[in-house]
This record gives sequence, structure tokens and C-alpha cells, in this order.
Amino acid sequence: MARSINPQAGINSVQPGTEAGTHAPLIGSDEYVPPVLTREQAGAMHALKLFLKAIADVNRLAILQELAREDGLSVLDLSDRLVLSQPLTSWHLHILKRARLVAPTHQGRQRIYRLNRERLQEYKDLFQWVTDL
Repeated sequence: MARSINPQAGINSVQPGTEAGTHAPLIGSDEYVPPVLTREQAGAMHALKLFLKAIADVNRLAILQELAREDGLSVLDLSDRLVLSQPLTSWHLHILKRARLVAPTHQGRQRIYRLNRERLQEYKDLFQWVTDL
């Protein structure tokens, strides 16, 4: 299924010509939308919440920066580079994974994390659209 940004619908929108029936409403009819926003703007802002939470920590930003420089890094590599404990690094990676900013792959017994550049660009585009004042 092809996913891309349609600023009017938000980051989770399914573009025309893709799987039918998979589009979930971004803002429910019972959710409050400030009168200065359209439903589309509110939906886009709602879609950005995971991204904004994920980048709200300096360590998670550092992880993204390190992953942007490398093709992939293990939890131990990242914890060594950032001078963080392995459990704390794993926790930060969990939050980034929830926002789909990183993707783990298995290499033997290790998980190698890679930056999801496509998803990051989607978030950047949506953030630009939402903040275009």
C-alpha cells in the first residue's frame, strides 16, 4: 500500500488507487476542533503528535543523527556513542520505532536499527504544511 502525505488528510492517509477501506478517520466527529482550524488542519496536527513526542528528547535526536550518518547501528553501538545505558537506549529506540522513524532488522542475534528516511520526510513535509503561517 502506498502511503504519502496529503496535507489535507494527514500523514496516515491512503492515496487514491491504493487499498480501499483502509482509511481511518484522523479526527473523530466527537473530537474538539478549535474554531480557527479546519478539520484537515486538526487531523494533520493530530498525525504529527507521535513525531513531535519522538523528537522531544535530545537523546532521541542524537540517535536519529547517528543513524543518518550510518547505514545501521545496533543498540550497543548507539549506547556506546551516546554514553547511555543499553536499557535507556532501547527505550529511546522503542519510542522512535513507535513513530516509525527507525526500523529494526535482524543480523544474527543483534537488531540493527536504520533510519526510516521516507517516514522522516513525510513528517517534515507535514510539519512544513502545518506550520506554514
